[in-house]
Amino acid sequence: MKYATAYIMTLNGKNLGLVLEMLNEEAWIFKKQIGAKLQLRYTPDINFRVDDTFTEVDRIENLLRNPKVAQDLAKPNNPEEE
Repeated sequence: MKYATAYIMTLNGKNLGLVLEMLNEEAWIFKKQIGAKLQLRYTPDINFRVDDTFTEVDRIENLLRNPKVAQDLAKPNNPEEE
């Protein structure tokens, strides 16, 4: 485990680019703290990335609320039940 990825999201996604840039620039501080606290053969390099799971959840929920999709979901799955 020489590499670690930390996914982040700011409140309401504000200043996300700036925060992400600053965290990646200062990742060595986190690496130093991890190395001091844990006894690992290798202290992992940390890469911060945007956590887009909330955006993806919203997209899927909007799809499921679509009247056409809701209509298909209401249909029985078993052909014998029709």
